[in-house]
Amino acid sequence: MVRICLAVLAGTMSLLIGGAAFAMDTILDSALDSGGAVIHAVKPGGAFDIVGDCLNMARSSRDVRVVLALAEKPTAASAGYRTVLATEQAIDDNALHVRVPEMPEMSHHTYRVKVFAVDSEAPSTCDAGQIRIG
Repeated sequence: MVRICLAVLAGTMSLLIGGAAFAMDTILDSALDSGGAVIHAVKPGGAFDIVGDCLNMARSSRDVRVVLALAEKPTAASAGYRTVLATEQAIDDNALHVRVPEMPEMSHHTYRVKVFAVDSEAPSTCDAGQIRIG
């Protein structure tokens, strides 16, 4: 509900100001997106933030990796891979910031975002939600 209100407010402001562009990162929250109903749109090279349970897990680890896995079943016209490791990421007090790799083959596909904490004896994983790159 808050996201919808913010989107309406941003749209209204852009109409009032006369076409000024707003740069807002997509925010993935594993608790809110657990049903998989929300799919956030991100452009190649764009960024998104991960919060919630996945952020808490990432904070407790020194070695965190974010993987984008194709959500659709691979077809003959697929990109030629099923998963991509996001190599540009940073964590702070508010979010795990991730940049989408700039690969033309990634466009027009939906990906499940998974966070892996791999520095302990028992590595843990968290499903952060979905993004559509286009």
